[in-house]
Amino acid sequence: MSNGYSMLRDEIYILCNDNKWFTCGTTEQYERMFRMVELGSCARDVAMVIWFCSEGVGFRAVYDKVRKAYRKYKDEYYTTEVL
Repeated sequence: MSNGYSMLRDEIYILCNDNKWFTCGTTEQYERMFRMVELGSCARDVAMVIWFCSEGVGFRAVYDKVRKAYRKYKDEYYTTEVL
């Protein structure tokens, strides 16, 4: 896993913790979601998985924050298509 993916993974982890997201998902689903990040899945797909496994939050709220995290690392590590 490259440094950029690791940093983004950490950023997504913090988002989930701070916002109390992914409270309805299993440990296996959580690990798979992080694997998606490591493999370069787009922000929309990662946000969708988080949203499916969360209560009391709309998709747009999740997507906006996940997309912002992806944009932090876009220039160095990602192509435009993952945003």
